[in-house]
Amino acid sequence: MLWLLVLACIQTAPPVDTAGDGGGADGGGVACDMQVVAQWPADGASDTWLQPTVQVDLSPADPTASLVLKDDQGVAVSATAAYLQEGATVQLQLAEPLAEGATYTVVADTCAGASQWSFTTVDAPGLPAELDSQAVSYRLDPRYGRLLSPAGLDLALAPLLPDGPWLLGVARTDAGLSLRLGASSGQTQDTCVRTQELPDASLDDTHLYLGPVTASLDLVPGALTLHDLRLQATFAHEGGELAGLELELVLDARDLAALGTLGADRGAVCASLAETDVSCGACADGVLACVSTRWDSITAPIQDGLSVQDIPSPDCHPDCAASWSNPACNASGW
Repeated sequence: MLWLLVLACIQTAPPVDTAGDGGGADGGGVACDMQVVAQWPADGASDTWLQPTVQVDLSPADPTASLVLKDDQGVAVSATAAYLQEGATVQLQLAEPLAEGATYTVVADTCAGASQWSFTTVDAPGLPAELDSQAVSYRLDPRYGRLLSPAGLDLALAPLLPDGPWLLGVARTDAGLSLRLGASSGQTQDTCVRTQELPDASLDDTHLYLGPVTASLDLVPGALTLHDLRLQATFAHEGGELAGLELELVLDARDLAALGTLGADRGAVCASLAETDVSCGACADGVLACVSTRWDSITAPIQDGLSVQDIPSPDCHPDCAASWSNPACNASGW
């Protein structure tokens, strides 16, 4: 779950004119060779989360381009536009969640003219019935979602990432929900990897929210601290999946240096990240060492019949073979 890091320099534009018809500022009437190379959500996509970041990627960049999102009655949805890479990417940040099971149309107006596509939001939201009596688990793999920023981070972190998904355990508590993050091994839990408790998650109807919290993630080289971790998602298809899951977090190059994979110190790690166009920005203490990252549109299917076990220490569980040769593990009570 290292899938993350500094929100690429974003210029925030004034709120989109919700009374407009999709016409760009000066664009639309100026001929150019610009092409739409990617769009999100994809045309015809279903099960889109209720608060997606609508995005269009253009080549070459068009700083005059505009995006408008319309409901099935043709009414524009209130949103704010953000321009990345001088107009090579245009995003819409929605002011309010979209309606469930509804179809929306995106209108992109650029110097090459107007184009549009449609998507449908997630339907049949609902909690899994078994959550009332036991914990449930979901398979979480951000690599099948969308890395919003910064581009290139997935390549930089590839040497650290596990081959398979992580397991996200969800359990009811008196205060709301408690989450537990564990590693997977095929269709089961990897009992040699320490789990991370993520308490104090909140539930608003069928919408799950967590953070900001600080967490630690066990990787092959060692443990990595995840700062300002935030997670939100919608329980969809009667709890059969977490739809539109969004992750945000901050990574510190000083923490990464302790792992040794990307460099031995902060400077070396930042230089390694820069090779994939990822820049180290200011941390809370002012040191240029932090990278903020954001993923969205992740779908996490439920893992039937599996509850993520609590494993407080690595290589210390009866089902982990390495435990028997681990001097730090007391196996006398097994």
